[in-house]
Amino acid sequence: TAGVGASADFGVLVKTTEALVENGANIKAKKDVRVNAQSDEDIISVAANLQFSGGTAVAGAASSYVAVTETRAAIKENANVQAEGNVVVNAESDALFIQAAGQITGASSVGVGISNALLTHVDLTEAYVGDNATVFAGGTRGGVDVPIQFADARGLIVTADSREQSIAVSFGGSGAGGTSVVGTLIERALVEDTLAYIGKSAKINENNTGADQTVFIAAVSDTELDGGAGVISGAGTVGIGAALDLGLVLKTTEAYIDEATTVQANRDVIVRSESDEVINSLTGNVSFGGTVGIAGAANVFGFFTQTTASIRDNATVTANGNVIVNGEDDMTSRLAQGTLGLSGTVAVGGGTAALVHIDETDAWIGKNARITAKGTKPSYSVS
Repeated sequence: TAGVGASADFGVLVKTTEALVENGANIKAKKDVRVNAQSDEDIISVAANLQFSGGTAVAGAASSYVAVTETRAAIKENANVQAEGNVVVNAESDALFIQAAGQITGASSVGVGISNALLTHVDLTEAYVGDNATVFAGGTRGGVDVPIQFADARGLIVTADSREQSIAVSFGGSGAGGTSVVGTLIERALVEDTLAYIGKSAKINENNTGADQTVFIAAVSDTELDGGAGVISGAGTVGIGAALDLGLVLKTTEAYIDEATTVQANRDVIVRSESDEVINSLTGNVSFGGTVGIAGAANVFGFFTQTTASIRDNATVTANGNVIVNGEDDMTSRLAQGTLGLSGTVAVGGGTAALVHIDETDAWIGKNARITAKGTKPSYSVS
């Protein structure tokens, strides 16, 4: 006799969120102009399966999600926006994925179980002032709150803020009188692009009479992967188990003033890019058999990150205070695994943790850019 069962939760999300001042628009405001796009995704997925048989039991459980999202806030090409207060262009994306997959099998002869939690996330979060746009933000109506911490934010504020967290658990257990084989797997692939910029040949604050503003351009991306994969496999003859947590992350976080753009500020001009990555991963395996017990566990991650803050070629930037171009990247990783193989004859247990992190972090000013920072305003900390 045999018992075979499977459970699965599959989902595909494609989503675009936009707030736009369209091409060639003309806007004048006594107070503030705010262009704000905000996207939130909270996805919880659970798949579980239980199989018992007097002969052979086979069980599978899978949680699989694909999410493709774009969040965009923009003053587009050739637009003209004038505000005595502040001009805020802000794009925020916040994604939380919680996935759990588990199965248990019991059989008098053979027990086989597989659990898999799979996530693919592709996200673009961008905020920008387009090519050839004209913007004046006097900053004379008081500061505004922005999602990226910045004291006394006033003037032109262009911010892209992306945050994503994945929590995944995969568990498998099997007991059989003859042979037991169990595998648990977590697979995650993330592509994250976060951009904040002022486009080519834009004109920012050309007439600064009576103004009290800062120009603040910031891109911030936070990525956290939390995972746990566990196996218990026991059999009268052969017990085999494997637990894997695998992840691949490709990130671009960039803030910049583009080529041939003119920017003026009575206070500071700040271009800031910041990327943070956190990994917490635990894999464990206990496998035992009367003759053979084999247990394996692994955590393997690849992170490829590019974090850039720049003022590009032929731009002209003038500030009565400071001109700051700042790029930062920070990673924290905690990887642990444990295995135990028990057998009356042959017992094998092994675990490995591997992290590849290739990071490029740059802050630069391009060729023929003209930068004037008079330093007549209070200093600003970039730490």
